[in-house]
Amino acid sequence: MSELLTQEEIDSLLSAAARGTVSEATQTTPAHAKRHFTRYDFRRPNRRSKEQLQALQMLHDRFAKRMGSSLSPLLRTLVEIQPTLVEQMSYAEYIATVAYPACLGIFGMRPLKGGALVELHPRLIFYMIERLLGGTGRSLDMVRELTEIERALVSKLFKRILEDLHGAWSRVSSFEFDLLNLEVNPGFLQLTGPADMVILIGFDVKMGEVEGIMTLCFPFSMLEPIIPNLSLRRWIAGHREEEDQSGSTEIAQAVPSINIKIRALLGSIPLSIHELSFLNPGDIIRMEKGPQSLGVLEVEGVPKYVVKVGTSNRKRAVQIVAAISEGGSTHGVHH
Repeated sequence: MSELLTQEEIDSLLSAAARGTVSEATQTTPAHAKRHFTRYDFRRPNRRSKEQLQALQMLHDRFAKRMGSSLSPLLRTLVEIQPTLVEQMSYAEYIATVAYPACLGIFGMRPLKGGALVELHPRLIFYMIERLLGGTGRSLDMVRELTEIERALVSKLFKRILEDLHGAWSRVSSFEFDLLNLEVNPGFLQLTGPADMVILIGFDVKMGEVEGIMTLCFPFSMLEPIIPNLSLRRWIAGHREEEDQSGSTEIAQAVPSINIKIRALLGSIPLSIHELSFLNPGDIIRMEKGPQSLGVLEVEGVPKYVVKVGTSNRKRAVQIVAAISEGGSTHGVHH
């Protein structure tokens, strides 16, 4: 059935409307024309894809490992850091969860505009301060603002953390991380607009016997220019390439310090147990080889080279004349 009205039907409707006799049924939208709408909350726009959040999580997995390795020798104790969440919420919602007094480090990522922050639980802060000052690092549940000396120490700690962040973010782009300020009152901090969205990355931190949380907060507006670089596929490919390069580098660095056992076998002679029992210091055992005979050089018990015996700088030495293949055959080598 056609959905278009004939001219006669149009004239009839116009006449009925002029008389005010159009029925409610006539005005009702047909069932097949009804549309279904999904409610959208403009206060919580989901502006980052799941793939981008996963790429951020992988990036900060790397950061957690770097930070743990960096702080452990500094604090003279094992530091374990485990990423726990990557979330999106409004800045007002996040800042409402931060208690006073807090320990917030505001930092920049030049050339990106704006600032981000790192929040460390006060229990962790006072533990690190005591360790840096030579203390035992007992659990301290203090609730107070930092002294000037403590602020100086915390600034150095935050700068160390930013160095680890710099290393982790180098896969995305080259940024200059700068500590801009330390803040204890979250109410005084205007990182971005209250309704603006931020990305939170949370971590569980364990230092010795003390545990606490650490949070990174990035405004969406700050990360906007580099969003195309937060591709999960691109990050995984780069991560694998980096692991391969890192593994090769570690092997290359380790090879010079590896000790291997080599020995030169100049010959052998069969002896019975009876003959062996009569040997004494100073006895001469005649070999079946002459002075110019060749020997074998073993590396970790495996025959590798045919060698000639001689001297070098008044010390006994061997000269490699051929390599021994796995099948036992030999071929000449240059030396």
